[in-house]
Order: sequence, then C-alpha cells, then structure tokens
Amino acid sequence: HPTIIDVTICRDLYINLFGNLVVTESGALHLSNCRLYLNNGTIPLQYGAHIYGELSTNESTQVLAYHPARPYYFIIHDTATLRMDRTTVRYCGDSRGLTPSYYGFTLQSTQATIMNSHFTQGYAGLVIYQGHQNQITSTTATDNFIGFYLYNCTNNLLHATRALNNHYGYLLVNSDQNTLINCQATD
Repeated sequence: HPTIIDVTICRDLYINLFGNLVVTESGALHLSNCRLYLNNGTIPLQYGAHIYGELSTNESTQVLAYHPARPYYFIIHDTATLRMDRTTVRYCGDSRGLTPSYYGFTLQSTQATIMNSHFTQGYAGLVIYQGHQNQITSTTATDNFIGFYLYNCTNNLLHATRALNNHYGYLLVNSDQNTLINCQATD
C-alpha cells in the first residue's frame, strides 16, 4: 500500500495503484496532468484513498478505477487540505459503503477548494460528509445516482455547479447553513 509521508510531485504520469493510497498528515501529493488508476482487487470498495495531509490536482488530472465495475473510495479526512482544479473523478463510490464516506469522492475536511472539476459514473459524485466551509465552484456531477450529497455538514458553498443526468441532483441530509448559488440540476 503506497504511503506518502513527505512532498511527492507527479506530472504527466499514468499511475496504477494496487491497495490503499495513504497521504499522512505530514505528506503532500501534487498531481498535474496525471491519470491515477485505483485497482480495486476483486470486489467494490476493497481499496481506495485516505488523505490526511495535502492533496492538489490540476491540469486535466483524472482519478478513476482500473476496473469500472469495481469502484474505489476516496476520503479527504478532517485533517487534510484539498485543492482540486480541472480534475475528473470517475467510478468512485458505491451504495454498499458502510457510511456515506464510501458513497463517492468524500470531503470530511474544512476549507477545501474544488473548481472546474467533474465527478461522473459513481454512486454519489461528490459527498460532503461532516465537512464544513468547503468551496465548490464551476463543478459538474453527471451520470451518478446522487450528483452532490451533503450529509451532516454546515457552511459549505456551491457556486455555479451543475448536476446533470443523476437520479438526485442535490441531496442535503441533516445539513444547515449551506449556500447554493446559480446551481443547476437536470435529469
């Protein structure tokens, strides 16, 4: 299982991971124009990513399952820092997850920034689960069961986001004081 304990910068790479990716609190992973494949073994949600430190993605980075029928999980924990720009996340999350953390690309963090990104073909595209003060801008969720899922969270801003061709575009559960501005949902 790859564990990142210091600063790791990847540019213009195809990365095929077997097992869990862990970025420790002292670690930082910067992906620029990369394809990160998470190989999930033989069953859905067997492996995924736990980010406790820093993650930044940009320049057309893609995060996806090696086998689309075996989705992975990706959790940005409450100690983590996330900055995501122009990134596509595909085949992430599954309805058989133990908690909403495993339903899609999940923010449990505070003050994460996601912009100009795309979440597609997972159970829930982007999940904010017990996360606060995150900013999601000009981001799209398509072809998921749930586009944007906010669960037990407060003070998040979604601006100019689009939920297209999902069963539920925006689903808010036990969530207060979140702001959605110029957001769109269509089926």
